[in-house]
Amino acid sequence: GDRVPDDAALVMVIGPRQRFLDAEAAALREYFRRGGSLLFALEPGADFRIDDFRDDLGVEADTAFLVDDLRHLRLTGSPSDGRLAVTNRFSTHPAVATASREGAAAGMAIIGAAPLWPLEEDAPEGVEVTPVVRSLMSSFVDRNGNFRFDDGPELRGNYNLAVAVERSPDAGGSAGENESGGRALVYGDAEMFTDPVVARLALNAAVLADGIRWLGREEEFAGQIESEEDVPIVHTRSEDVVWFYAIIFGAPLLVMAAGAAALYRRRAS
Repeated sequence: GDRVPDDAALVMVIGPRQRFLDAEAAALREYFRRGGSLLFALEPGADFRIDDFRDDLGVEADTAFLVDDLRHLRLTGSPSDGRLAVTNRFSTHPAVATASREGAAAGMAIIGAAPLWPLEEDAPEGVEVTPVVRSLMSSFVDRNGNFRFDDGPELRGNYNLAVAVERSPDAGGSAGENESGGRALVYGDAEMFTDPVVARLALNAAVLADGIRWLGREEEFAGQIESEEDVPIVHTRSEDVVWFYAIIFGAPLLVMAAGAAALYRRRAS
């Protein structure tokens, strides 16, 4: 419940289970209003509700989770695999710069994500909400938890899975200390950033890294994560020809020159 320090680059709230105390929520709101950066990664079904911050972030989250029974990762072979959805729908926002450049051939995993809804009515003044990751058209919100599509109460479509929020420095009559205003990223899924997923799926790691760079106002460094693996040196054919003749003729000439020099020194002595 204490005030977030002035030198805090960002505050990350990953997979919160319990609802925040009033003092805790107030500290985060005040930090955001004075130009701070927040990252929320949600868990559907938890007591924590992003709606408690709706007047500042302009975002609500669904209480049910997303399922894609047609396009998903396979783990057990049961219908529950539908919550292991994948997507390649990314905006051009800097928070997903790498994923956006990868194009339709790339994909990231989303595991039981809660769809996010930017406020259409009563949206906070001076706050801009931009969807940055959306689901595939084959996905739906599983209202009854049976992992199967039920025509009628459930609709297939592109649902917001992550949104970027930018707050004007003077929004709501409260001047921020950061001249660029507050920033926030809200992800509907926390499991997509767990160690097993990030270690195995490069695009999930890239989305997390680019998001943190954007929140830290270092989006110019956004891009594909470099690997420490040695890159093999590849020669062109012309280079191979040069090296071939250099070894075949150059080495014997060097030996002959060394021998001639040694013989000359003997005769001179």
